[in-house]
Amino acid sequence: MSSLSALVVAVPLGLAAAVSPVMLAEQMVLVGQPNGRRAATAYALGTASVLVALSGVLLVLGRSVSLPRAPRLDTALDLVLGGLLLVLAWWLARRGRRAGPGGPMKRRQAAMRPVEAFGFGVVSMATNFTSLPIVLVAEKDIAASSSPWSVKALAVLVLVGLTTAPAWAPVLAAALPGRGSQAALEAVADFTAREGRRLATAALALIGALLVLRGALHATGYWS
Repeated sequence: MSSLSALVVAVPLGLAAAVSPVMLAEQMVLVGQPNGRRAATAYALGTASVLVALSGVLLVLGRSVSLPRAPRLDTALDLVLGGLLLVLAWWLARRGRRAGPGGPMKRRQAAMRPVEAFGFGVVSMATNFTSLPIVLVAEKDIAASSSPWSVKALAVLVLVGLTTAPAWAPVLAAALPGRGSQAALEAVADFTAREGRRLATAALALIGALLVLRGALHATGYWS
C-alpha cells in the first residue's frame, strides 16, 4: 500500500478541491456562447496549466528538500497549512453569500476568443482560494510519500484531473448528443451555486483540522 500512498492522497483531496462553484459557473457561461466549446476548452486548459506548473515546482522542491526524511519540517508544514485552512474556512463561513452563478460573466455578450479564455482560465485557477490550498496540501503529501516517481506522476495527473473537473465537465457535456447530459450538468451547477460555499468551507475545515491533528501527533511523538 505504501507504493500507492500518493494515489491514496490524490483522490480524496482532488475531489475536495473540485468543489468550485465559481469555476463551474464561469465555464457554463463560456459553453453557452457562440463557438463556446473552443473557448471553454481553452479555459479548461488554462486552469489545468496552473496546476501542472505548480505540481512540477512542488514535486521538484519536495525532492530537493527531502521531505520524507525531514519530520520536523513535515510537522511544521502540517501545522502551518492546517492552521491556514482553518482560518480560510472561518473566513468563508463569515462571508456573505456570493452573487448568483456567473456574476458579471452572465452579462457578457461578446464571445470570448480561445486565447482570452485560456488567460481567463489561468487567472481563475490562480485566484481560486478554495481549491488551491487543498491542492498544496495534496502536493506536499504526494512529494513526501514513499511512492515511486511513476506513481507520483500518476497521482499528480489524477489530482489535476479531479480539481479541474468543473472546467472539463461542461465541455464534455456540450459534446454529447441530446439534452440529458446538459440538463444534468445544469442541475449540478444550480446545486453548487446554492451549496458550494458550504461544501468548500466544510472541506477546508475538515482537512485543516486533520492536518493540525496530524502535526500535533507528530510533534508529541504519538505519530512517527
